[in-house]
Amino acid sequence: MMPPNESIHQNGFTKVLFNILLIVPLVVAGYFYGLAGINTNEQVISDDFIYDYREIYANHAQYRKEWGTDSFLLFKVKKYYFGVLKYERPSLTDQTYAGLDLLSSFFNKLTEKNSQVRIAFYGDSGVEADLVTQTLRDSLQLIFGGSGVGFIPVVSRDPGFRQSITHYFSNLWRWESLENPRPMRKNPGISGNSFYTQQIDSISDQTAWISYRGKSFSSRTATFPTMRFFYGKNEIDPSNGFLEWEINKTQKSSPLDKNELLNEISLFDFPVSQIRIKANLPNSLPVYGCSIESTQGVILDNFALRGIDGSRLTRIPIALLKEFQHTLNYDLLIFSYGLNVTNPARRDYSEYEEKILQLIKHYRKAFPEVPILIIGPPDKGMGGPGNWVSDPSVPRITKAMRKAAIKS
Repeated sequence: MMPPNESIHQNGFTKVLFNILLIVPLVVAGYFYGLAGINTNEQVISDDFIYDYREIYANHAQYRKEWGTDSFLLFKVKKYYFGVLKYERPSLTDQTYAGLDLLSSFFNKLTEKNSQVRIAFYGDSGVEADLVTQTLRDSLQLIFGGSGVGFIPVVSRDPGFRQSITHYFSNLWRWESLENPRPMRKNPGISGNSFYTQQIDSISDQTAWISYRGKSFSSRTATFPTMRFFYGKNEIDPSNGFLEWEINKTQKSSPLDKNELLNEISLFDFPVSQIRIKANLPNSLPVYGCSIESTQGVILDNFALRGIDGSRLTRIPIALLKEFQHTLNYDLLIFSYGLNVTNPARRDYSEYEEKILQLIKHYRKAFPEVPILIIGPPDKGMGGPGNWVSDPSVPRITKAMRKAAIKS
């Protein structure tokens, strides 16, 4: 195992992160400056994080003169008086904040040859349809090797919008998700979802099916290197049925004869461009999804759940998470939340801090040796034309999440 070195930090993972941030410049601004409003009467809102925007505006006077517009700024300033949120950064002398040191095991794994490096990226609708994560994944695979989009659900809200894979499915699936505030009847999988067939029928168009096809988002998504199918334990009937799948006009089938807490079967281990799977399964068998992955290089799984703040992930049983870790062997967990708890009138986020702390503790029990990276919410605008400002709760949420990370 090679130790992390300066070139890896500067030219590898850090470089990729900067590339991702360039895609969403508001996120960059939200981190370094955090745009927020001050009223047009030049009265500063009472908040510890706000300072005067006029100095920044004056520094751009020459650019405004040359271009004759303020359109190059993040929003049109004109004569209005705006403010900037000044994010509080951890003190470099604060020994409770270790920064990149906590990611050393992940950096070490990136330098290993002939090994797979796996990342779980949890988020809300901000990363739905593989947004952000598809670019991060592709950039990491370009530098460190690997191909494949990672974990894919059976059913998706946005199959036509996703650019990294073409995904179709029948209407004969029942979908249980942590997006629903009511507790799930069955154990949710590692993605926060589980899927069940609605019926079994010998007629092909009456059997639940899913289809995946490569997409030209990049050369690493055009074909599938290998695929694994994951399902859970049938608590009612140990007869789990069988799968049928078609690859390159060749039909194959396999019984699902295992009935442990987590089970898998390999569908292929050679490059293919598309696959169609028929699930001749009882409606009591939970199906968790498939993983499209290379055996070496970086694999990044997108686990997006719309509308949640992250706390519902604690409903995933620790025993099941441990089984997924034993099978998939994650090297880094990322939790990107906070956008769904923004509220400009709310100043106290201690309750949310506790939720994030419990989330971290829950996953630490299942992934004790895996580093966890917490990402706060991006900038969020409010107001209207000529008076766009940033939600002042964004830095409060970020501070609460940072406190939870330090306490953990």
